[in-house]
Amino acid sequence: MYFKVTINKFKSSARQSIGGHVIHELNIDGLGALAIGNPEHPALICLHGWGGSRHIWRRFMSAYGCERYIVSLDLPGSGKTPALKEWTPEALKNWLLDAADRLSIDRFSIMAHSLGGNIALHASILAPERVNALVLASPAISSDELASARIYCLPFSGPFFVGAARLLSGAFGFLSPLLPEKRGRKSELRSWFRRSIYFYRDNSTLELYRQIMGMCRFPIDYSQIADSIPLLIIHGSLDSVAPIEHSRAFIDALQKKRATSGRVAELIVYQDIRHTPMDSVLARFTEDSRNFLSAQALSQSDSFALMEEIA
Repeated sequence: MYFKVTINKFKSSARQSIGGHVIHELNIDGLGALAIGNPEHPALICLHGWGGSRHIWRRFMSAYGCERYIVSLDLPGSGKTPALKEWTPEALKNWLLDAADRLSIDRFSIMAHSLGGNIALHASILAPERVNALVLASPAISSDELASARIYCLPFSGPFFVGAARLLSGAFGFLSPLLPEKRGRKSELRSWFRRSIYFYRDNSTLELYRQIMGMCRFPIDYSQIADSIPLLIIHGSLDSVAPIEHSRAFIDALQKKRATSGRVAELIVYQDIRHTPMDSVLARFTEDSRNFLSAQALSQSDSFALMEEIA
């Protein structure tokens, strides 16, 4: 099937770039997507968390620059991407691979936050041949054990609490322009207010409820993670949404599993940072992500060269 893809530059100069790199809105039927960089470069697909949208990754995309082709997607049921009939790992994997195919992307790395990290891990389990590397920010790994999600998963009152949270987030989001730019802890508060508008504007109560119910039904099975995929988790030490203990247990199990393969499984902890390290400490997050992905790309190219010599 042929899909027509057109590119529109944002009219506002503030939206065009942060740091001189231009972000484009991709107009693809049934898919909300932002992109930056040359499509011929190695691809990095960004997935947002619960209540987010493709715009969550805008600052990271501009900070990272154009050495990769970075595409930020709306998850199913968020922004411009229609909902799926069922929220299962298989359906989400098929959605992600279809999105990559429509963007003419064969193999790709994934940058994902929270709920997006849960989707990225399931996709890497079900389609490891398409995934080069994973960089996960505060991923929802043991999603069936998230205390912060329980109130929203209640059978009858859950949708009510989701709707109330959505309306409250909208109010906070509209206040974000009134907050001054700050560094440190106060910058986290401002970024949280700014992200809250996406929770209200780009998501519906019904789809938010379906997403969180689906996430909590499908935690990650450590034993199924492919040894071939390098993985980096960046987690804030004060994260009360996705506890850092989940990431520590996951990385410990993965390192033991990969003891003989040599593939990387690494955890970086940001002290005194909460659930959104990619927003709270953008410069450091960007540098750590770039260093990891560059090292893995170099390692993979060396492996391919060795295979060619043997052949």
